[in-house]
Amino acid sequence: MVQRALDQLPFMLVLDHLAGPSRIVTGMIKEMNYYGRTPVFLVARTPHMEDIGTLQAMCADRSERTEVKNLPPAISLEFAQREAERTGLWASNLEHTLHSLVAWSEGNPGSILYMLKMAQWPKYRMGDQIKAHVLYLDYRMGRR
Repeated sequence: MVQRALDQLPFMLVLDHLAGPSRIVTGMIKEMNYYGRTPVFLVARTPHMEDIGTLQAMCADRSERTEVKNLPPAISLEFAQREAERTGLWASNLEHTLHSLVAWSEGNPGSILYMLKMAQWPKYRMGDQIKAHVLYLDYRMGRR
């Protein structure tokens, strides 16, 4: 079903914030490029990821390099608000938390999504509030 959709519709897949891509992912990307003719873009937000060869081995064609820019603050905030609404995230300090998460993420949509996911975990909740600073510290520690 997925392969049929890829063949018939113009999809594009962007893999952002790859953490330890494996051979399975490499095989999947090659199949999608060949069979589905679906362009797959791999995003390295630090030069270090690219330098160590994490992503280079996965893509035969490295002829085009593009810069993926983070979203501007106003758009990031709107993105965070819509995602919180879509997932049903609620807290009495939600508006303040969203502003903080957007600032901490520097407009990176992958970071915003991950921190919003973390905000739903009981570990980062106290009553009807989100413990945003603890969440951010754990996010930073986990991303290294």
